[in-house]
Amino acid sequence: MKGIVCASVLGFFSQIYSENISKTPKLPLEQIIGGLFITVPSKEIIRDYNIGGIIYFQIENGTLNKTQEEMKLLSDEYKLESKRVLESNKLLVAIDHEGASINRIPSIAKLDNPSDVGGKYEQATTSHEKKQILLEFSATWRMQAEILKSIGVNYLFGPSIDITNSSSFDQSKRSYSSNEETVKLFSEVVIKQTRKQGILSCIKHYPSIYNGKNMNNDEGWTDTHKQMGYVYDKDIYDKELRTIREILFKTSLDFSNQTFSNSIMIGHLIDAYTKKEIYKSPNIIRKLKENLSTGFIISDDIGLFLYHEYYDYTVDILSNDCKEMITSGVDMIIQSDIEMVPKIIRDLAKKATKDKKFKDRIYDAYSRVQTAKSYISD
Repeated sequence: MKGIVCASVLGFFSQIYSENISKTPKLPLEQIIGGLFITVPSKEIIRDYNIGGIIYFQIENGTLNKTQEEMKLLSDEYKLESKRVLESNKLLVAIDHEGASINRIPSIAKLDNPSDVGGKYEQATTSHEKKQILLEFSATWRMQAEILKSIGVNYLFGPSIDITNSSSFDQSKRSYSSNEETVKLFSEVVIKQTRKQGILSCIKHYPSIYNGKNMNNDEGWTDTHKQMGYVYDKDIYDKELRTIREILFKTSLDFSNQTFSNSIMIGHLIDAYTKKEIYKSPNIIRKLKENLSTGFIISDDIGLFLYHEYYDYTVDILSNDCKEMITSGVDMIIQSDIEMVPKIIRDLAKKATKDKKFKDRIYDAYSRVQTAKSYISD
């Protein structure tokens, strides 16, 4: 019965996507492609390329040195610029907000380290204590979600569902736990509270960044925000997919249910056996997408310094990489190097005019993103 329900759900969502493709606005191809990118804020690039989203990344020392009121004004200006391109547009205004070292707005909203919160829960000796910790965490995230909404954010890069393992010491304290059940509990709370404010959530990363090793498979893990990591555990994909499925399909037929994430981020990881980056691996992405219902797949930031180190950082290389990602099933790409974004978009448009399958995949990705955006409250 469960398989029949899931199959009917997926069939229903396939119908939604088919209908949305037929409703895709008549925009220039470059502006459709622009809708698949998230970059740092710029009115010009929003206006010229119909950029799908912006990310409040950093201004100085990795944080945004602005007040709530200033942030709200900025967000409103960028959203208005997007609507000037197309009245029905809903610009994604994204932010990393996890706690620990990942907090872009510490002057506005502060969070405890996820590892401290998860550790406190696991050290609790009674069910009453555990319940109280979850209630306090839920209240904290209700307030955090309200703050994010008040500054115009409608897309959270979080929660982190990265599960540590015995060989990975989480110095950044970004992970809730090495225990899968603990990670699921706290992740669901974050998704629920942000969803109540009409904010999309992006669970990250798939697979967990703590599976990333160096090329020699040495003990420990590789920080995939600093260099590419290699996945040697062949079973990890299905194992972590089960975790994601339990979060996403908790009550998948009930659209009013708040425990529902709208996207999944794929990190900078390479399958050690195929030598392919995960976000360029169609078989892995296909299995992930089958469990994502109305959501979409997004890549981690290809503007990070590690990308400069690992690849020849040229427009041609980046454009080919983006084409391969999109063809493999990725729907949105983060590129914080704003100078590269227009060049990549223009090159992708040239490629798409000569490749119908690629062009169709672009429109499918655009449709998926628009479907997820329909859940945004603003």
